[in-house]
Amino acid sequence: MSICDARYTTRILCGLRRGGPGHHKDRREPPMQTRNAAGRPSLRSAVDALGDVVRVIADPSMLATSMAETFRKMVSVDRCAIFFPSGRDEFRVGCWSGQADYTPHLRHLITGKDPFTAEILQRNAPVVIPDSRTDWRVADELDTTLRCNVRSMVGVPIFSGAVPVAIAYLDDEGSATRFSSAQLDTAREFAMLCGLVLGQRERPDSVARARETGLALARRTQLLSEDLGKLAYRNASLAEFASLIADALNRPVSIYDSEWRRVAHGQPPRCLRRPAGELSDPSVRAHPRVEEAIAHVTAGKAQMLPPLPALGLDLRSLVTPIPLGATTWGGLAVFEAGRPFDEYDNHVTSVAALRVALALSTAHLSHRTTEELREAFVVDLFRGAMAAEAIPRRAEAVGLRDGPHAVCVVGTSGPQTSARTARTLLEHLPSATALVATAEIDGWLACLLPLPTGPEPGRAAVEALRDNLASVVSASSNYGRTMAGISTPAKDLAHCERAYRDARQVVLTLQRFDNPHLPRVVSADEIGGGLALLSTAQVDEMRVFAQDKLGPLHTASRHADLLATVHTFLRTGNVLRCAHVLGVHENTIRYRLTKIEELTGLALVGDPDAQVQASLALLVLRLTGECDWNIGLPK
Repeated sequence: MSICDARYTTRILCGLRRGGPGHHKDRREPPMQTRNAAGRPSLRSAVDALGDVVRVIADPSMLATSMAETFRKMVSVDRCAIFFPSGRDEFRVGCWSGQADYTPHLRHLITGKDPFTAEILQRNAPVVIPDSRTDWRVADELDTTLRCNVRSMVGVPIFSGAVPVAIAYLDDEGSATRFSSAQLDTAREFAMLCGLVLGQRERPDSVARARETGLALARRTQLLSEDLGKLAYRNASLAEFASLIADALNRPVSIYDSEWRRVAHGQPPRCLRRPAGELSDPSVRAHPRVEEAIAHVTAGKAQMLPPLPALGLDLRSLVTPIPLGATTWGGLAVFEAGRPFDEYDNHVTSVAALRVALALSTAHLSHRTTEELREAFVVDLFRGAMAAEAIPRRAEAVGLRDGPHAVCVVGTSGPQTSARTARTLLEHLPSATALVATAEIDGWLACLLPLPTGPEPGRAAVEALRDNLASVVSASSNYGRTMAGISTPAKDLAHCERAYRDARQVVLTLQRFDNPHLPRVVSADEIGGGLALLSTAQVDEMRVFAQDKLGPLHTASRHADLLATVHTFLRTGNVLRCAHVLGVHENTIRYRLTKIEELTGLALVGDPDAQVQASLALLVLRLTGECDWNIGLPK
């Protein structure tokens, strides 16, 4: 401490020993309340207490917290928050004292560049806001003051010489208060004492980490980098990356893909539990500040996003791009919960983003962009080249969610189809059809599509997709003999290999029978259990089989009603339901079934083998065009 500082401190202490103005009685004038409990006699005990704290406490963060607590008690207010310079001409909260932490909201109100703080620093004296709801200095942040429950407040500068080392903000929670001259004098003089102490101490803007050496920080970063490298090597999930980064920084961490969907989140157990906000919300991303920040991140530049409480973004966030080749795969967002950001956070976030990018690129080493990664995932998924336990991690890495899906395969009547033509066809589907990922496999385009969840997931959606796709194909001659097969719903991604096989077999079946009167888009459900057989069978042999089983029914027009009964009975599985669908009496159905058995030898009632033969024969007749596809009646 310098001689001048010592003389000043002595002058204050001498003044305390001589005594000063006593305590003023409370006087209350609705709706304002006057707080006059502070005074010089109590300042002497505060000086003594502060001296004891300085001698005992070595941790700068604990020292600052003790200052805030003493400040609050000396000035007789409910709350006190002390802000410290952040190194970028801003002031960030360092400590607080009160019933509950209200500073996450207060950060948006006080930055060092706001009119209130600017006046405090310019005057180098306490500045009072009588009513935050009407005062022009904080009028632009009315929502923040309401969230913080701040009505009247006073800001007190803390200088060390000519350098501002902190600012104390004091208020009575939710109350309109008329601060007395005794309170303001006490606040000013105690701030001078705090400035003397802080001038001799290291500022607590990075808490305990501020006392670590550069070598120790480098070592910690190196260890974290090694741990992240191990996760990348064993193809860990993005959720594991987020958890490790969150634990290292003691901050909430989120990972977003190229479409800014949150694919992973990490929350350290001892971190401040406050909502971090959700950048995946389109309404949040539409805000000009957020939109600008995301544009910079997409261009490969890290961005600091300020708190935007109106959007639910209560915490400042550092968003770092995750590179993948020459493009940006997504972003790594770290939220400022607790202490202010420092260089350690910046460095660790950059290293972590590169390690996440390494994990993404090693998922398929020959693919660099997000689209290529997705296509590689689809190929491996459909060909069964992934272990079941690896599917969720690979899906998460390319921004896909598990759940019900359908597979669509687009081909032509020739040996190959143009993938570009197929993609153009899919682009004309209604916007409600959300195409997730595509891949060209064996000259055909395979598509992975999400389905809604439910007790019977996606069957109605599959039918709607079939109808929409058929409308697009039939509406234009540009698609030639394009045909598409759609699988039955798969309950999750692990079952999509079978779904791809079904969709591919549908196209193979349509291609093999090559009937121009067939629908251009068919689902696996419409072909049924004979799909695997018909996709590889010889058409001539299947014609012979169908004639042998159902020939007497479809060659004679007088038996048209019998063939319709075969189709409907096999579809409904019940005499009563069959009669209801055909609009006849149930005894009529029983008579027809007896007649069918006489003509074909197939006892459809009670003989599963006869039902299978009849079903397969009828399907062949529909595929060859000898029966109408939709109703199963003779042409």
